[in-house]
Amino acid sequence: MHNWGLTLPHEVLLERVWVEEFAGHGPTLYAHIRWLRDKIEPDASQPIYIHTIRGTGYRFDTPPSSR
Repeated sequence: MHNWGLTLPHEVLLERVWVEEFAGHGPTLYAHIRWLRDKIEPDASQPIYIHTIRGTGYRFDTPPSSR
């Protein structure tokens, strides 16, 4: 949430959350993003907070109605 509105690349998330030896372990990141969505999204299959930016990473955002 400190990086609200910024797209963070997969590599940055892996380095900041886990140690460098996890670099390249996309499936681990994808699973944790899914679990986080299950906890905070009203409908995890249609996220409004955690957006996937294809080929880049993820962005935490506010829903369009609250902007």
